Amino acid sequence: MNNPGLNYSLPESLLEKLFALSDETDYVTYKNRVYFKLAQAISANRWLFVYLFGATPFSLNSTDSRLPELEHPVRSLRTSQFGFANDANIQINYATNLADHLDQIDQHIQAGDLYSNHEFYGTVRFKGPETREAMVTEGVHYLELRILDADPFDPAGISENALNIIHLVIIYLLLQDEVYSADDLVHADELANEIAMQSPTDKLPNQKEAMALMGEVSKLADHFGMRFNDGLSLIAERILTPSKTPAAKIVALAKTPDELQAWATKVGNERGDLFHVKHDEQFEDLFGRGELASVIKQAYELGVRVKERTRDTVTLSVGEHVEVLHESKDLTELFP
Repeated sequence: MNNPGLNYSLPESLLEKLFALSDETDYVTYKNRVYFKLAQAISANRWLFVYLFGATPFSLNSTDSRLPELEHPVRSLRTSQFGFANDANIQINYATNLADHLDQIDQHIQAGDLYSNHEFYGTVRFKGPETREAMVTEGVHYLELRILDADPFDPAGISENALNIIHLVIIYLLLQDEVYSADDLVHADELANEIAMQSPTDKLPNQKEAMALMGEVSKLADHFGMRFNDGLSLIAERILTPSKTPAAKIVALAKTPDELQAWATKVGNERGDLFHVKHDEQFEDLFGRGELASVIKQAYELGVRVKERTRDTVTLSVGEHVEVLHESKDLTELFP
């Protein structure tokens, strides 16, 4: 089973502006509260991500003793209770606040249930300083979202449209600032597991709710021009037509674990061959030609934003820090 994570952070400049508009008196406390509320909202809506991006219909590990005998392929074995999830005795929730959440993890570490905080397989992990005390006093750096299966139909494991939609949905959840009770989160987790264990061609049990949610997200997208149009069309199509989801497309090609293994091996070999044969062509498609191509490549690797590029210049930024380059330079020195 694939085990991808998607990291997400809010711009520090945005958090600072929101803090200035709030009644909070301590910036780190405010930032931690925002990140925790966002993690809580993502957890409460995990069912949507499971449905849209689930892509693990089978287990290829016949020795997994936790897995029951499945009567049919499922939507996302990896994100279900039988996938990359902690044992049932490890209960860690997002019901109260960051400090309490981290305390729950520490308690299980002290009890010997977990070796470290890296063994917590929740929907969202808070990333930043290693210790609980440092995380609370210095602040969360970013969120690691553990809600996605890798998409085998995209060479990168996730498409640009999917990334855009995830970004848009997260912005929407941030703006809502909904309050979720402990019971709400338990019911949401049960729903996400139910959807994960559905047949890939089954309809969403709460399809109307999903369409209403995406309708609100679509209104938000109107503020950004046409950037999200393709992604919104893709998501609407998947919600209305389950056969368009990644898991359903997989089982249409491979109806058994053995067939899936054979198909995945074939696709992997083809992509490996293509990479070697067309390496230079693919590099130029992604990064362009000439001396500045290596700069653009490094920018993508480091997370530096490429604002604009022409034949002779590239404009890069991190927050308010902007650099215009006419020749190759090491970006770790320009953006330490």
